[in-house]
Amino acid sequence: MNSKEAFRLFSACFLHDLGMLSAPTKKRLFDESEEDINNLTQKVDRILRIAKSKNLEEELVLSLSHIYDIYNEVEKLRDNIVRSEHPYVSEQEIVNDYPGLPLTVAERRDIGIISAAHGQYKSEVNNINNTIYDGLHPIRLKLLSLLLRLADLSDVSKDRVRREVLERNFQRMDNVSVYHWIKHLSVENLHLETIRSEELNTPTKVIIYLNHNYLPSGNLEKERLKIRCGKRCKIKLEDDGFKGKGQKGFFAEGQKYIEESNTDFKYFEKNTCNLTCAFVNESYNWFFAEIIYLNKYLNENNINLKFDLSIRKTKNNTKDFHYINNRNKTYSAQEFMIKYFQ
Repeated sequence: MNSKEAFRLFSACFLHDLGMLSAPTKKRLFDESEEDINNLTQKVDRILRIAKSKNLEEELVLSLSHIYDIYNEVEKLRDNIVRSEHPYVSEQEIVNDYPGLPLTVAERRDIGIISAAHGQYKSEVNNINNTIYDGLHPIRLKLLSLLLRLADLSDVSKDRVRREVLERNFQRMDNVSVYHWIKHLSVENLHLETIRSEELNTPTKVIIYLNHNYLPSGNLEKERLKIRCGKRCKIKLEDDGFKGKGQKGFFAEGQKYIEESNTDFKYFEKNTCNLTCAFVNESYNWFFAEIIYLNKYLNENNINLKFDLSIRKTKNNTKDFHYINNRNKTYSAQEFMIKYFQ
């Protein structure tokens, strides 16, 4: 990687979430051609009809509960717009130099493209130019975009969350949100190991270890678990990056391109239909998919580098922990996981 490429990648690491700071535009919030705007109007209409059915007076009077319901739906919409569209907003703001950054036009262009890529489908990333030039210097845009995507996905450890925040807010959170908080709390750290071979033709291997202080375990009723996982089962899982001519699908490509060195749970094995498999699949199928996609790109472009991902337990790992543990409430992570996957 040359210095101009490194500068662009490091800059994108700092700036790729810039769009999270910008509220949705008025034009976006009033665009009735958007599905989410239509869904909002339908939800509000439903709340108004419920309010009207409970009101004996001709004039519609909203109770506080109805007002709060409408407010919550509007806020959820605004949050979802910001989260789903922020990669493209980040690109626009970087390219248009909204923050007043000391960057050249070429740097803004490239950093914007790299930043937008972290929110794109793989089929869209395919369309990014392999190489463009800043003067005489080659810039491998697609490689830089893939490396940013990998770095962004690596933010999974307990340092991302605070148990105190969860304890104060878990009753207002849905099960999916609580699940992700427990997952982050269970990851003690992420560790990188680089293995360089003396053989010139053997790729340098970078192993990403996700070290868990808690990894859900146990057997659930297999038929119920199969129904619960459905099309998201790792063997059936589809990914837009592994479709088309010569592609064998997510699971087969994973067996080919990921080694899972020194792992405590072998994800790319078939006969592992249990709670651990369900947890790892739900938590990290996207992480595995991204590394497969990156390794295929590195192999096809003769770049002597390979990534690997391994799920491990820490030495002091436990079979359970209390994700809520205060003088009023105590909740078990293991009990939550069993209920979540049944």
